[in-house]
Amino acid sequence: MHFVYRYRSREARRAAWDGLRIEVQIRSNLQHAWVAAVETVDAIRCTQLKIAGAGNGEWDRFFALMGSVLALEEGRPTVPGTPVALAELSGTA
Repeated sequence: MHFVYRYRSREARRAAWDGLRIEVQIRSNLQHAWVAAVETVDAIRCTQLKIAGAGNGEWDRFFALMGSVLALEEGRPTVPGTPVALAELSGTA
């Protein structure tokens, strides 16, 4: 879940920050691990995995498949275009 707030100070000495946006993200531990992995690959490989259509080929597919594995673990819907059974995702089917 992402929440975006706009800062508004009640004190004049902090008015310089008025209008700035603050984003709060609420994630499970598995969701956080997935995002950390995506951001690590982005940093090392200079990719943009979070941007749809950026053309990252195998990395996009890998993280879509892993997203579905984590979704199944948490009882959530899988990523569109990926198998819906854990056995298919893990290659044991």
